[in-house]
Amino acid sequence: LTAKAKLKDIRAREALLQLSIAKNDLSYGFLSDAREAITLAALTRLTESYALRFAVVSDSARTRYSVGRGALADGSRASLSRGNFREQARKLAGQRDARLAMLNYYLRPGKSDSAGSAGQSTDSATAWLTADQGEAALQAYRARLLREIESASRAVERSALDVARRDLEVDAAREQRTLARLQYLPDFEVFAAYREREMIENDPAVGEDCYSVGLRLRVPLWSALGAGYAADSAEQFERAGQISRSDAIEHVQAQLAALRADFTSATERLALYDTRLIPDARRARESARLAYQTGRIDFFALVSSWNALYANESERIRLAGERDRLVFRMAALLNVLVPEYQTGAEK
Repeated sequence: LTAKAKLKDIRAREALLQLSIAKNDLSYGFLSDAREAITLAALTRLTESYALRFAVVSDSARTRYSVGRGALADGSRASLSRGNFREQARKLAGQRDARLAMLNYYLRPGKSDSAGSAGQSTDSATAWLTADQGEAALQAYRARLLREIESASRAVERSALDVARRDLEVDAAREQRTLARLQYLPDFEVFAAYREREMIENDPAVGEDCYSVGLRLRVPLWSALGAGYAADSAEQFERAGQISRSDAIEHVQAQLAALRADFTSATERLALYDTRLIPDARRARESARLAYQTGRIDFFALVSSWNALYANESERIRLAGERDRLVFRMAALLNVLVPEYQTGAEK
């Protein structure tokens, strides 16, 4: 009875574990989509700002041509660059809106909420998400996740849900082996009973109440061979489960090491963009602007300096989003996003 009760408890814990895995997957999907929406919103704002800046560059090129200091083609190239940035901004805005539409799946209210309040809550949430507040809140959340990841990574066997699933498989195999051994080995039970004479139906005799004490022994003479095979098989399943658990721990550690390496690389590249690439590109653009005004370079070189700065700034935005998604993946791997399920060791 104890082994059967433990098996039922293990099945209940397996159901709870599956629910925790589903919640982690759902949370990771939401955070990834939210981060992508923030990235696309930032890229849209950056590209729109470049389109506005090239409107000024185009006017400047036309003014220089009107006073005989530039070529007519310069104004046309500036207008073309401005059009390209405007088209790119519209494309990014469409991708942003599509991602926000996907987020409505996570932000949808309950059935009891009205349609009007549903639209208002979704609009306000997406507006907050694509503004600067969303970026700041996400960075604070990322910092907290990194601290929890650092703590959870010290004991992967107590944190990762995949390892917890293997633990339950080992526990279930162990209880199955216990049941198989009970079917194979001799078993006995001690019993005691009491019956009140007046409560015995259809018994006309008058006498004392009934007391009974006994010992019952069961020896599986005929089924011993088959039950022995079942016990051996259950023991093999338990050993296989233990090997699978060790493999799961190694696999999680390998995934975690790869994600950490990618995160470290992304952090170093972001520092490179902030300290060297973007500042150098801005100085190059300013130098090109001054050189163009004095006639030392042509308009094509000036446009190239603007494009180089835009490429560095946009790549920096994309890289920041990719780094955050790496953090979310590590958090999901270590059961930090929705840490509801506890392993047997934690309990």
